[in-house]
Amino acid sequence: MNTMLQHIPIRIFAILWAAFAQYACQPTISDAALQERVEEALQAHPEIRIQVEDQVVTLTGTVTSDDQRREVENAAKATSQKFIRKIDNHIAVTATPQAIDSADAALQIRAEALLEGFPDIEIVVGAGIVTVTGSVRQSEKKELQRALNQLGAKSINLDGLNISIN
Repeated sequence: MNTMLQHIPIRIFAILWAAFAQYACQPTISDAALQERVEEALQAHPEIRIQVEDQVVTLTGTVTSDDQRREVENAAKATSQKFIRKIDNHIAVTATPQAIDSADAALQIRAEALLEGFPDIEIVVGAGIVTVTGSVRQSEKKELQRALNQLGAKSINLDGLNISIN
């Protein structure tokens, strides 16, 4: 029994060493290199913005269907699935582009003017609905909300907005 207890620390060490070796041998890539790979894979979708942080890929922008949204996410995954820890898909789906009416055109102009201080935000207006995509810092969220509330839109869709902690 005494010899059995003497081997327990060796067994624990062996288990820990095996776990470390398996983790340490995982392939790695820099966020910048991963972003380049995903951007290259999504060249056919210039409306999509890509941001990579800690191997988490964040996709923002707008598409006209759920199928396109899934297609973009699957294309991003396929490029470097072994390096991607997670994909945050914040792509908004908007109605098929149609002729913009004068009220929507005026709303679009007002929205763009109000949001000049938010370079990472995109606005699409349709049928009086403002769809917002892109990124904003947590500290800027209230200012953005205040600006959006001034627009007088029927509704505001923030599904494609990514709020960062920085």
